[in-house]
Amino acid sequence: MDAARTAADEGRWFTLMSTCQYARSLTALHRYDEAESMLLDVHVGRLKLNGEHDDQTQAVITALVNLYTMWGKPEKAAEYRNLLRQAGEG
Repeated sequence: MDAARTAADEGRWFTLMSTCQYARSLTALHRYDEAESMLLDVHVGRLKLNGEHDDQTQAVITALVNLYTMWGKPEKAAEYRNLLRQAGEG
């Protein structure tokens, strides 16, 4: 049972990482709606898998900050920037 769970977690980790990279590419192409949907899903997945202090979770939050900054949504960028600060303090 543990081996199956470990394999599933590793598969989920790889999927989340790949999706985050793809969403970053979409952000660079100014396809913000698509990128936002993916990054929000990846953020939830990373939180469940490794928690808020994990480096990869923080990378997803940084990608969200960049997305919202490029998209011209400073209030949303600030919301996620605050999550970065909170995790750094914890």
